[in-house]
Amino acid sequence: MAASFHRERLINQYVFHVAPAFSGGNDGLGVFEGAGVATMADLWRGRIASTQQLGDDIEIVIEPNTQITESEISKEQERINESIKR
Repeated sequence: MAASFHRERLINQYVFHVAPAFSGGNDGLGVFEGAGVATMADLWRGRIASTQQLGDDIEIVIEPNTQITESEISKEQERINESIKR
């Protein structure tokens, strides 16, 4: 569900807690499930709104950028074109 909310731009803030610990392995969970991005240009980019240290951990608050990338515009145009074809 989180991936759907992210994809539809319904999330206004992401809060991550980073601990100085490593678990390793290739079966760890990503932030969102589903397919990853094909190119670096397709990466979602936010802006760091705040950081703070909480004990040994660090809290990072990330907010979406208000700028839309050309890649996002192309994807939206493709989505609109597909819906028109139906």
